[in-house]
Amino acid sequence: QVCSIRLGFDLAPFTGIDDGLRHASRERLLIPDNTLVVTTVGRLTEIKKHDLFLEMAQRVCSSRQDVLFFIVGDGELRQELELMAGTLGLKAVVRFLGWRQDLSTIYAASDLFVLTSRNEGTPVALIEAMASGLPGVSTDVGGVRDVITSSSVGEVVPFGDAEGLARSVLSLLSDNQPERRAMGMRARDAVSKRFTIERLVAEIADLYAELINEK
Repeated sequence: QVCSIRLGFDLAPFTGIDDGLRHASRERLLIPDNTLVVTTVGRLTEIKKHDLFLEMAQRVCSSRQDVLFFIVGDGELRQELELMAGTLGLKAVVRFLGWRQDLSTIYAASDLFVLTSRNEGTPVALIEAMASGLPGVSTDVGGVRDVITSSSVGEVVPFGDAEGLARSVLSLLSDNQPERRAMGMRARDAVSKRFTIERLVAEIADLYAELINEK
């Protein structure tokens, strides 16, 4: 009596990201040469656990000084999180970008996507980032393993483990660029096959056809 159909999204703005857009996006966002960018996208609310993202960032910065952290989104915790970033000594390397309409620009300029949520249903931002060619690192919650299905496209870490998140981020950032980009392309291929709007529409149409034919 029940048929399960995965969500689908218009991923074209993200799967179309190439080296030209990456270069232009980094220039637009004033990212210095030879700087790596770790990004998260989501409402600044308790369930998204951006404090965990900042704790991870502090640990990463203790090992290397060539990383910027983008926090995209807004919410009731913004002021608290900005104060926390200052307290942790991260004011110079964490950028709070607020709500953005140009997520393809943000993803194009990034090297890695991190999700630190306490819970997720279908993690849309993670899917968009992977479609953009970014490896993902996420807490192991909710529907995340439906997206990061293997270590070939990203890594999952127990919820609340800031040290584990930092280790995963440092490991992926230490990979040479071609290897990290190859992982991102595998991530793009994985989500493009499973979460497109075209696949969603086709599966719904097939379901309707099956039900009609049964009558």
